[in-house]
Amino acid sequence: MKVIKRDGRQVEFNKQKIINAIELAMERTNDGVNHDIALNIANKVAHDAEQMKSISVEQIQDMVEQRLMASSKKDAAKEFITYRSERTRVRELDKQLYKEADKILNCENVTNDNANIDQYSFSGKEERISDMVHKSYASNKLFTDRVRKAWEQHYIYIHDLNKYAIGEHNCLFADVARLLKNGFSTRNGDVRGANSVSTAFQLVAVIFQCQSQVQFGGVASAHIDTDIAPYVRKSFIKHYKNGMKYISGYSNEAINDVISHGFDISINSEYAKKCTPVYKYAYDMLEKEGKQGAQALYHNLNTLESRAGSQVPFTSINFGCDTTPEGRLVSKWLLEASIDGIGKFHKTSIFPIAIFQYKKGINDKPNTPNYDLKQLAIKSMCKRIYPNWVNCDFTQHHENPNDPDTRKATISLKSVA
Repeated sequence: MKVIKRDGRQVEFNKQKIINAIELAMERTNDGVNHDIALNIANKVAHDAEQMKSISVEQIQDMVEQRLMASSKKDAAKEFITYRSERTRVRELDKQLYKEADKILNCENVTNDNANIDQYSFSGKEERISDMVHKSYASNKLFTDRVRKAWEQHYIYIHDLNKYAIGEHNCLFADVARLLKNGFSTRNGDVRGANSVSTAFQLVAVIFQCQSQVQFGGVASAHIDTDIAPYVRKSFIKHYKNGMKYISGYSNEAINDVISHGFDISINSEYAKKCTPVYKYAYDMLEKEGKQGAQALYHNLNTLESRAGSQVPFTSINFGCDTTPEGRLVSKWLLEASIDGIGKFHKTSIFPIAIFQYKKGINDKPNTPNYDLKQLAIKSMCKRIYPNWVNCDFTQHHENPNDPDTRKATISLKSVA
């Protein structure tokens, strides 16, 4: 006697499979397993089946249901019917998944619901099929019946459902200051800390890209002006030393002597400004390095495809409140890079999402320290849509507006902005 499977294959009738299925249903009841009843039902089903040349799996299951209902094991019959119904639902779901996969592979249902994903690309198709499977797994394996029903009827919406089953975390502020200072490790190696502003800009792009691989959602710097400011100072001092050597003719020993005696040769120091040619050279070289670094950050974050579907890292940078000469330069360079655009045709960049931090007394009106940066931000916004704006006055008064730790509470408002 042959049994016709659901996919059309024919296999030999196996009575033991019926016994196993019945006993499995009995295990889920309070009465426990009765092997004699299971064997008796299996024998009767086998006897009825022998009267046919062939029989389908569904027909066998119908017979088992009828025999169980007629026996003293009514609870086992209910468990058998419930399990059978669930397996039918799962099989239908699998069929639907295959149908949806066919549409994705043939690009029949391109939705462009995420502008950061190329749904026609190899990895874009791969990503969409993966998302489909993850959503199905989460809704059918992890949701309670009540939650699943509410979700199916659109009473609730679950953001990033395609990542729900995997877990991990979504969207964070990277500790850019610490990573730039101490360096960091990746899967295949480690990176030394930055010693110049150009390196700092480059490492920010690397940090964002690496972090985007181990989470979903966006990666951001809460105050990139403050994070990169120390490396502006380092670069200026390097350029100033070169100027002392090649313009003023200082020997290496003489330069080291200046440093060892504690003379301040930072951007705003009176000592540095005394030697006009050297200062001008150092400042011009710093401007050139900083502008190139900011432009490189924008180009890298729009071309480093770090996720499936040719996605670039979803990144945000917050700036505008640092009033130090170095922090102000970082904000200026970033805004100028935004205005300049990327590539041969100077297109508006998608990322990073620039967020200007508006704060009274810092940049709100003329004669405040960073008012000129706010004006530059408005110019950028008019031409490039970016930056977005965050109002930092929705928080308590801070004694030191340049302390990034006092601004962390305000940065959470960026998503609202």
